[in-house]
Amino acid sequence: MANKSTQNVYSYKQYKLTEYPKFLYEVSLYKIWKDRVECVGSQFYIADKPLEIKKSTISKKVKDYLLVKYITWLSAPLDYLMQNNFKLVTDESTRRTRKSRTKKD
Repeated sequence: MANKSTQNVYSYKQYKLTEYPKFLYEVSLYKIWKDRVECVGSQFYIADKPLEIKKSTISKKVKDYLLVKYITWLSAPLDYLMQNNFKLVTDESTRRTRKSRTKKD
């Protein structure tokens, strides 16, 4: 049987981050119409130090839709997490886990 491979999750205020050797961010671009939303693309970025992000959402009106860019902070080094009062989430219900696979006969 395989061992569980869940990552430790650290939380502080609205942030929930995992441990990683560098700072990891995801930038996603969406097109928003009146009746639907489309994800145009997503890209990951790594930085040696934390980025100073003033707004995590940037939007621009184009013709009949809205372009919205979301910046999400995903991971940080362990020493940064400890120095900035991030607490380890110990409650198993708040961790990201895989669903168990049920066998059907």
